[in-house]
Amino acid sequence: MRWPLVIGTDSVRLFGLEMSLPYPRAYQALFGALLGLLVLYPVLARYPLFDALSDLFVGGVLLAAALAASTDGRQFRITMAIAAVGFLLALAGSWGDPRAVGLARVYGIAFLAWVAWHVLHDVVMVNRRVNAHMIYGALCVYLLVGLTFAFAFSALDAFAPGAIAGIDDAGGARATLGEYTYYSFVTLTTLGFGDLMPVSPLARTLSWAEAVIGQIYLTVILARLVALYGVQARAD
Repeated sequence: MRWPLVIGTDSVRLFGLEMSLPYPRAYQALFGALLGLLVLYPVLARYPLFDALSDLFVGGVLLAAALAASTDGRQFRITMAIAAVGFLLALAGSWGDPRAVGLARVYGIAFLAWVAWHVLHDVVMVNRRVNAHMIYGALCVYLLVGLTFAFAFSALDAFAPGAIAGIDDAGGARATLGEYTYYSFVTLTTLGFGDLMPVSPLARTLSWAEAVIGQIYLTVILARLVALYGVQARAD
């Protein structure tokens, strides 16, 4: 029997496709997976028929995150094991008490923050030459920040319902992650439509902290990387 995923010492084979570790296109893969999750998941999650398909986007992000955060087979196994636990917690929480959803979201916060930190460290501290791969990595960090805060708002509302005014819980059902993702990125980009409002002190603190982080990241880190990329491209 051939397994769809085979993890070697310095490579991963997925459905017959051999990928070396560290994977040279890991950030491009993670960026595509994150876009798929952020754009399509909120739409598909509203239709029970597409629940299984929406879970595939989550699994794709977890796999891409493991590739982005791993330099060898051992680290990839550890990262995938951590991601799998979070995925199982999310499935269990969707069938049980809202507090179980909150616990799953807290676990997700830790995992996403760890991946974001790993990618940011690689982009800013390790690689001296800026290339397209590094730009994709920087974009991934920005999306991961927004998704991490979405998990944080979801966890907060699970433990303290009503922390964010305007979240529609569809007649008593828990709000989907897509609604918190919408609020998170509206806050991260300081767009501020005003249809959702932080009510509790902690929700307000998380909101202004995310807005500040988003502006600092865009103006200091991402803008500098793009400028250096242009300078190096002209020099070549």
